[in-house]
Amino acid sequence: MNNPSTPQSPMAPQEIERVFLIKSLPLNLDQYPCEQIRQGYLSLDINHEIRIRQKNNLYSYTEKLGHGLARTEIEKEITPEEFASQWPQTAGRQVTKTRHKIPYQDNLIELDIYSGSLLGSIRAEVEFPSLEMAKNFITPDWFGREVTDEPHYRIGYLLTHGLPKESQS
Repeated sequence: MNNPSTPQSPMAPQEIERVFLIKSLPLNLDQYPCEQIRQGYLSLDINHEIRIRQKNNLYSYTEKLGHGLARTEIEKEITPEEFASQWPQTAGRQVTKTRHKIPYQDNLIELDIYSGSLLGSIRAEVEFPSLEMAKNFITPDWFGREVTDEPHYRIGYLLTHGLPKESQS
């Protein structure tokens, strides 16, 4: 297992992602495909996050190292039995959401509408193949403030501290 204080290797899989709050939902949201997701966190350290996730009949284990715009992401498929055996270990650190997949320019916006303890939280995430593309991304008018580098908008923080009062601006 990687040590979160170890510098990221240039060969490690990188996730380059920007995260935004939402001012208003896009028109015709129901025309876009969506999926139900439930995920639980085994570790929520700011530099080392481990989660398990169920999307439809797919199950995964994901480890993320670092924080901010670019970080290491290692993901592997797990069996439903592995998911079920680890799920109780995530008690108090679980989220459910509906994810809408919205094509925009040459990107895919993943609009997450949370339920349960994070009811009221709506965020958009956009992944990019390069830092240059991430920095040059022009947001649609329904996006709100960017929170990529704001630790109190990370899911782990929200699960343990609740939604910030200004969460949807």
